Amino acid sequence: MNTYLFYELANGDPDVCRDLIEHYMTQTTQQIRELKQALSSDSASTVSRIAHSMAGASLMVGIDSPVSLLRKLEEDGDQGDLSKAASLIVALDKEFKEIFTSLKKVGNG
Repeated sequence: MNTYLFYELANGDPDVCRDLIEHYMTQTTQQIRELKQALSSDSASTVSRIAHSMAGASLMVGIDSPVSLLRKLEEDGDQGDLSKAASLIVALDKEFKEIFTSLKKVGNG
């Protein structure tokens, strides 16, 4: 995880950096909820769209660890195959909890 990108996007302003981190965590938490709802509705296209958005947002801020899971979820959604989506979402949930723990340290530091 390259948290320097948060500082770069914030032009080195620690308050703006904290705001960006908070926004990323809030948005990602909401998108994980939306992924779960899309899965329960069997909406493969929605799963794909959300996973694509999350991967792009994560890469933009230097968080690449969840991207392979997100790309797999996106690809499966594009193919209309949600058979592995539940386990991928569980893995993403765990991955993002670890990321958020690290980001909270950066945001408070």
